[in-house]
Amino acid sequence: MKTHFLKSFFYAVAIGATLFGCSKDDDQEPGPVAVSVEFLNTTHNIAEVGDSVQVVVALSADASSDGTVFIKLFGDAVYGEDFFTKPAAVNGVVRIDFQEVMRTNIFTVHRLKNDNKRDESTITLTVANVSQGYLIGSKATSNVKLLELPEEPAGARINFEDVFLHLSEYEENGYAVNLKLTNPLTEKETVTLVIDAPDGRNYGTHFTTVPVAVQNKIEIEVLPGASAVQFTIFPADDALVLGTFDMTFSIDATTGRLEKGEILQLAVRIEENDKEPISEVHSIAELRNYFDEFDGQFWMSTDYFIEGVITSGENVLDNRTVYIQDETGGIMLRFSVRNFLKTGDRVRINLKNATGNIYNGQKGMIDVHDMLGQVLQHNQTMAPKVITFEQLHTGNYAGMRVTVTGATFREADGVRTFEGSWGLISETSGAIVTTYSHAYFSSHLLPRGTVSVTGIVGDWGRILPQGAQDILR
Repeated sequence: MKTHFLKSFFYAVAIGATLFGCSKDDDQEPGPVAVSVEFLNTTHNIAEVGDSVQVVVALSADASSDGTVFIKLFGDAVYGEDFFTKPAAVNGVVRIDFQEVMRTNIFTVHRLKNDNKRDESTITLTVANVSQGYLIGSKATSNVKLLELPEEPAGARINFEDVFLHLSEYEENGYAVNLKLTNPLTEKETVTLVIDAPDGRNYGTHFTTVPVAVQNKIEIEVLPGASAVQFTIFPADDALVLGTFDMTFSIDATTGRLEKGEILQLAVRIEENDKEPISEVHSIAELRNYFDEFDGQFWMSTDYFIEGVITSGENVLDNRTVYIQDETGGIMLRFSVRNFLKTGDRVRINLKNATGNIYNGQKGMIDVHDMLGQVLQHNQTMAPKVITFEQLHTGNYAGMRVTVTGATFREADGVRTFEGSWGLISETSGAIVTTYSHAYFSSHLLPRGTVSVTGIVGDWGRILPQGAQDILR
């Protein structure tokens, strides 16, 4: 019995010593516990260019110490082209810093405009590394989808329809100027024009526009679906002889999907329509004699009026060239811009500031500024003079309509056309007939056999027929 009692006593003492020996350690506070790091949301979408999302990085508990989380960027979206982040990624890694007691932190993904990519792409964000005391949680990956972009509405370029306009000082209803779009737009845009007028010619006094210009700028709305827009110029009829003047309208700025095209400037000439009293009208023979007084070249510094019928059509050097004829002779005129007169117009023209010169082997007035002249009659004709080749070569019929008969085209072979210069011959002599490529009949075949040819004696004494009706068999 004693033995059993002693054993029991010693067991009790040993157990008690063990229990009471551990009590000091159990009273101490536990050490720091690691917190897990994960994304609050595992999916995000960005639909539009310029939009962004905030990605939340969360801890499982308040941070007990400062730490850093490194997020690696993967996916088929390209950093710097399709998106960027704040804070910025370095070598494809975004660094997120946590301070003690913080529970969450954020960074931002911004979508960029990439004209070469409109399909959906994905940015995969992965918690790749964390500081000591942090653990990577279960939601360590989050996907940011850059959604497919809708097709952008087509842009358009805007151009002036013309590069030059010639207006009379008095236009009762104004003149509508067109600007054309390469294709219609889907949204309303604006084009701004700038007016450049010479000194002394002021908006509101010498001309106006609709829409109204403000500080020499016109704003025109381009509505959805429109293929063209226009504005109207109203030259003022001031009843004063101030002279012709030039100005320009330029496309200065556009908005949105509307862009500047290629024809960005329109030159406008406003012709003075108030005439000073005419003291004298000179014959064309007098004008041609003027060349002899000045050795073939002179500048007409004063008013010098001639009257005659416009005898030329398309078959002249270019659209600035006409031939005019009266009862005494004919001569070539070259305007400073394209010709606005019509075949058969009887006109009075002031040659002031034009230059007399020998041009392409013929007497001519160059750089004529009186663009419209004064039209006295329409649909007038000048009967051609029937002459021989010998008379043609005297030079006495330069600038005039003539007819030669009993001749044949030397090169006529059933293949060659009028375009070009061809020999017209008779038994004793011949001449050259010239047709420019822009004449409507230039593609007609040269006729075989005997013909009569009517035309203007023009460049280098060549005959310039003005239509198929001028060649008769």
